[in-house]
Amino acid sequence: AAAAAAVGPTLGGALVELGDWRLVFLVNLPLGAAILLAGRRLPQPKTLDSRLPDLPGAGLLALGLAVLTLAIVEGNEWGWGSAATLACFAAAALLLAAVVARSRRHPRPIVEPELFAHRSFAIGNLGTILFASAFFSLILGNVLFLTTIWGYSVLQAGAATLPGPLLSTVFAGPAGRLADRFG
Repeated sequence: AAAAAAVGPTLGGALVELGDWRLVFLVNLPLGAAILLAGRRLPQPKTLDSRLPDLPGAGLLALGLAVLTLAIVEGNEWGWGSAATLACFAAAALLLAAVVARSRRHPRPIVEPELFAHRSFAIGNLGTILFASAFFSLILGNVLFLTTIWGYSVLQAGAATLPGPLLSTVFAGPAGRLADRFG
């Protein structure tokens, strides 16, 4: 994740600077193809369960997250207390609650509720959400600050955000080994 955070803004800045902002969407094509090819090389299970997962639940989850994102992104523009922003937050809460309700009763839920009964899984996910929210908000905030306040180009701003995530990538392995050794 840290390597992606290191490469993403710089690569995105280069694509925007050298071409067009729409090029950033093309990054997913070779990445997706590489993942698809790598996935085909994985060992296949002896028995395949061909039953579909909870597709309506997946739709509710996607819609709930989309409406939540809309509220967060447009909240400043619309006003945090505006009817549109509050309606988006309320709709997101209802949709995500529906996902939880469906997951509890569907035989193939999109999110397995039993996983959250394991304390380490629940705490690990909470920590990941909190860290990712802070880390990626920091990167976005830095890029916006560098481009709008300091007048950096998009490429310069992407390159300026490189050191933090790059160092996280470099030190993640040794830090993990130290944590395993000393707790």
